[in-house]
Amino acid sequence: MDSNVCSLHINFKPQESQKGVLGDDGAAHKSQGSQDAAHDFTTLQKHKVSHILNVAFGVDNVFPELFIYKTVSIKDQPDTDLSLHIQDCCGFISEAQNEKGVVLVHCNTGVSRAPAVVIGYLMLRGGLSFKDALSLVQTARPNSAPNPGFMEQLQKYQTVH
Repeated sequence: MDSNVCSLHINFKPQESQKGVLGDDGAAHKSQGSQDAAHDFTTLQKHKVSHILNVAFGVDNVFPELFIYKTVSIKDQPDTDLSLHIQDCCGFISEAQNEKGVVLVHCNTGVSRAPAVVIGYLMLRGGLSFKDALSLVQTARPNSAPNPGFMEQLQKYQTVH
């Protein structure tokens, strides 16, 4: 797999909990990565990406005629309120999944914002605990390390939802 992208195969319905979250049965899947992956047409084709969720700040969508994009500019600062964006991001991912699409969630380096959004998605829509979602994301992309503020927010998010 490319070092700029990792893939998580998601196979669940919104009402299901963590059972069946991973599967290779042709279900839609989601990848996370850096802006390099989002700007590499060959990589996008290789991973059959149809939708791109750009959570970077100041990074252009370079193939708007070829992919379905959503841009949610999130600053990678510990005091950035991730909860202002998570529902919007989850909605886009779920919509793509309903269309049997493949989503690339990317930020600048693929280390903090994209993993934080994917963790939030797995918690909100997949019913995973923070610990399980973090473990799943870090297994797929070992350099995933949401900033301390995002980590704290996601842990708190678990207790609220």
